[in-house]
Amino acid sequence: TQVSELTSRLQESEGARSEVQDRLVRMQTDMESLVAQSKQLAELKDKHETSLPDLEERLNKEHIALQESNKEFEALKATTAAEQELRTKREQELALLKKSLEEESGHHESQLMEMRQKHSQELAVLQEQMDNAKKIMEALEKAKATLAAENADMANEIKSIATSKAETDRKRKHLESQVIELEKTQRNFDKILAEEKAISERFASERDAAERDAREKETK
Repeated sequence: TQVSELTSRLQESEGARSEVQDRLVRMQTDMESLVAQSKQLAELKDKHETSLPDLEERLNKEHIALQESNKEFEALKATTAAEQELRTKREQELALLKKSLEEESGHHESQLMEMRQKHSQELAVLQEQMDNAKKIMEALEKAKATLAAENADMANEIKSIATSKAETDRKRKHLESQVIELEKTQRNFDKILAEEKAISERFASERDAAERDAREKETK
């Protein structure tokens, strides 16, 4: 990942920076030693005028070596500054990446919470619709039972008055007409009951689908 890569690069940069600093310390020590040697040679020059050419040559070499060491020291200082600048830049990149990841995580969590609330509301509406459909079905079942009882009572009444021909025929026709109407009404109730049952099943199917969809989205 980018975070791991940046962390690894920062660690490598720290190691290189530490090594450069160690070299700088050694160079500083060498320079101090060369300066001390130069002072000693200068003192020897004063004491030994007979060996002045040799001492001057040694001093010149030491001076050249000192200049070279100073150049190398300055180069190492420049390298250290560049390493520090690169380290600072990588730390800034890492901070920006962490901030971006935190913002993205917060946005995702907010969206997930909003989706959960929405699905909870949809499930509540579907449950209410199913409860209403159940109440309607119960009322229709009760009405159907009442009609069936009335139909049975009328059928018994038709049977009991069959002995009286004229009156029976008149009553029978009247009752048969009522029975026909009741049967028609019962068929209508049966049709309504079937429609309500289909609606209830559809609501149940929609609720199950909504619950599955909510579970699938929560697991993503």
